Amino acid sequence: MYLGAITGDLVVTNNTVKGVTQSDGIYVTDNSASPVVTGNTVDAIGRDGISINGGSNAQVNGNWIGLGADHALGGAGLNADSTIGRDGIRIVNAAYSEANSNKIAHTSGNGIFVDPSPFSHINFNTVKDFGVNSSGILLEEGDDSEILGNSVTGNDGAAQSGIKVTDSDRVQVGEGAGGGVNRNTINKVGTGIAVVGGSAVTV
Repeated sequence: MYLGAITGDLVVTNNTVKGVTQSDGIYVTDNSASPVVTGNTVDAIGRDGISINGGSNAQVNGNWIGLGADHALGGAGLNADSTIGRDGIRIVNAAYSEANSNKIAHTSGNGIFVDPSPFSHINFNTVKDFGVNSSGILLEEGDDSEILGNSVTGNDGAAQSGIKVTDSDRVQVGEGAGGGVNRNTINKVGTGIAVVGGSAVTV
């Protein structure tokens, strides 16, 4: 599903996209109208499950990606055809965007990839079973962003990172020493939280 050069409001909701082997499941580009992508089921995709390229204020919330027909993390509706060929959610050049409350599994790349999109909110997502050299959540050049309350589970891969923040300033990852309901939970990865470059990152 390709959506480009749209100037009005854009809402992509409650779709089932499956078996797109040569492209992205949902692709929004050249859009400055605060696109809302929510409640979609995306499976068996050759590239990214949901891709936002350009614009700002994108809302990618409450989608099921790579989970099979029953939306369960390993449920009866899951099979080999549920896999995502690259990233579950990819947001590029879209400041003030959010990826919240999505469930993502079985990606060949990252669960969620955001770059470079400052002031992003990546909160309360569940990510499981992502690429062996990838991250559950990867934020690059995302100054003044937050990554809160996510659950990330890898495949016991030594090269996997649960959450990776690269070249980003003033990023809040969880609630720091305070802990609490917004703490990220990370399991079965080589590195839990990796911070590379940047400054004033709170973990």
